[in-house]
Amino acid sequence: MNKKILVVDEEDWYMEPILDRLDYEEIEHEYCQTVAESLEAFQAMDFALAVIDMRMPFGADFGVSPNQVLAPGLLLFDKIRDQTDIPIICYTASNNQEVIDAIHQRKGIYISKASGDADDLIKEIKKQLYYPT
Repeated sequence: MNKKILVVDEEDWYMEPILDRLDYEEIEHEYCQTVAESLEAFQAMDFALAVIDMRMPFGADFGVSPNQVLAPGLLLFDKIRDQTDIPIICYTASNNQEVIDAIHQRKGIYISKASGDADDLIKEIKKQLYYPT
């Protein structure tokens, strides 16, 4: 079974320790920084799970204005969901209740970056990969 995960966040300085932790945990991953880059990777590879930020640059013109989208990460979420039902973890600093509600409505998993601790994220990744419900 494929255990590779897609990780999407434009803040590489923030994600570097998390990516190092994934390496340590021997969790294979593909790291992308934009919606466009992640969609390209998603088309090229099979993933068991996606971890996506909600607030990030579009990285390409998808025919919508950034003002028309609640969060670019939700656009990516929907594009992934159109193709697969893999678990999607929304790891974000956004505390906008409308965004959080949209994540839950889409059956996504919301984890806040606000704690500054990646342990919750790593635990959820391992849970979804190895002990899915």
